[in-house]
Amino acid sequence: MAVMASSVPTIFWFDRFDERIGILPVVGELVHTAELNGEGTLEFECREVPAKGGCLLWQDGSVWRERVVVRTDEPLEGLCSVYAESSLRELLEDFIKEQHLVSRTAAQALAAVLAPTRWSVASCDVAGTAGCVLYHVNALWALRRVAEVWGDEAAVIDSSRTPE
Repeated sequence: MAVMASSVPTIFWFDRFDERIGILPVVGELVHTAELNGEGTLEFECREVPAKGGCLLWQDGSVWRERVVVRTDEPLEGLCSVYAESSLRELLEDFIKEQHLVSRTAAQALAAVLAPTRWSVASCDVAGTAGCVLYHVNALWALRRVAEVWGDEAAVIDSSRTPE
């Protein structure tokens, strides 16, 4: 796990329906916590109050990062504190009824798991085939199971959201 307090990048702000609201101006320090499995958090203060479920998108070097607003603390006076978590949490709402992944490559397994979501496989460097059965699970659990069977850090997945 890496914790980074860094210079503040431009934060693109979207509502829960993927409509761009604008740029969310951060006041002070932005703290981004990243974990190897793609999860992480974002904490900062601002004058605006983003709604729960809103999306925050920014560029970290050459990589686009995306977090979903989970909580805001809004005092009567002063700045709003924002806490956002990985947008992978939305995979908790996508359901896989039954998938028999028999003799599949990691890329094929990921494509099957991500099919009911807005996510896609950006790259996958794992050779060989493996298999597992996914039965009545959410897409996040299924994604973690694929990582367990085919190897952690096997692939990069990408959302369809961009700042343009």
